[in-house]
Amino acid sequence: MKPILVHLHVYYPHLYKDLKDCLLNITTHKIDLFVTMVEEHPEVISDIKATFPNAKIEILENKGFDIAPFIYVLNNVNLDDYDLLVKLHTKRDINSR
Repeated sequence: MKPILVHLHVYYPHLYKDLKDCLLNITTHKIDLFVTMVEEHPEVISDIKATFPNAKIEILENKGFDIAPFIYVLNNVNLDDYDLLVKLHTKRDINSR
């Protein structure tokens, strides 16, 4: 089986641990992890590198919400190398009331 392409967009660094737990559920398969962030968060980057040593981490301009970083990743990989793609991103629930 080909590896799974995983894109993780971390906008809210305090929510990273929840996504890390999700990622650990699929590491029984080979994954190619691409992490995008809009600014450096050393503690998150350190944890990613310790847990997923082959992860590719990119700091990108804050535009396009989570879609622009996803398109960035898609433009930097050969999709024929993967059978599956997983896209995860931090989300915050803002109650308007």
